[in-house]
Amino acid sequence: MEDKVLVIVFPSIFSLNKIKPLITNIKKILKIENQKFHKIRQEGDIIIVETDDPVFTSSAINTLFGIKRVAIAKQVTNSFDSIVNGISKVGVDLFLESERFLIRVEGHARGFMTKDVEVAATSSLIEKTS
Repeated sequence: MEDKVLVIVFPSIFSLNKIKPLITNIKKILKIENQKFHKIRQEGDIIIVETDDPVFTSSAINTLFGIKRVAIAKQVTNSFDSIVNGISKVGVDLFLESERFLIRVEGHARGFMTKDVEVAATSSLIEKTS
């Protein structure tokens, strides 16, 4: 699986029972803003938008009513090494030297705990930034 950059949309409490109309509104606003997207799908309570330009797409989606927050995420395979490498690559680009940070990992995986990923990614990032 190649690494994909996705836009993650978290609906507000008011729109949790209206996910389908919210997806329709996201498609409409992206069409109005001339933002191309590949696919929009729902996973649980979140909406995932696959796009070429996540910055402008997230900005357009954030103007809609019923959106709690929008995040840009990188999708990687569910293996320990790829998750740690993905976090450390992004962290090296974001953090400055001697800047404080906290890595928090949510979710479920087989073969390792999320706390293992947090500790390994933190140590990898400290090693790369110092």
